[in-house]
Amino acid sequence: MLNEMEIPLSVTSIQADAFLSCSSLKSITIPDNVTELGTSAFKYCTGLQSVSFGSGINKLDESSFENCTGLKEIVIPGNIESIGPKAFHYCIRLEKLTLESGVTELSENAFDTCSRLVNMELADTITSIGAY
Repeated sequence: MLNEMEIPLSVTSIQADAFLSCSSLKSITIPDNVTELGTSAFKYCTGLQSVSFGSGINKLDESSFENCTGLKEIVIPGNIESIGPKAFHYCIRLEKLTLESGVTELSENAFDTCSRLVNMELADTITSIGAY
């Protein structure tokens, strides 16, 4: 079973559905050389508890981490300017969200059904927030 994943430096793109439903995955480290994270790349990774983003990604596509019910805290670094629709939809254990300076857009339903989300630190660089 896959518990931890550190993406090799040779990888520059994580395609759509790459880790879809990998429920045993607990931790993912995405290095600086990864510049693309596809739609639903980690969707339904219900055991995922920790995500570390490198500096190469500038947006999170639709449903990137949808239904990752093990996530309790997430820090979105400033190099990620845009968070796509339903990026964290139904992350029902997510309690704390930090958006660092540089994040400018939260698309519709980005954090829909995150019923435990009570602590949000929003960057002063945000210019667009989509519908809930």
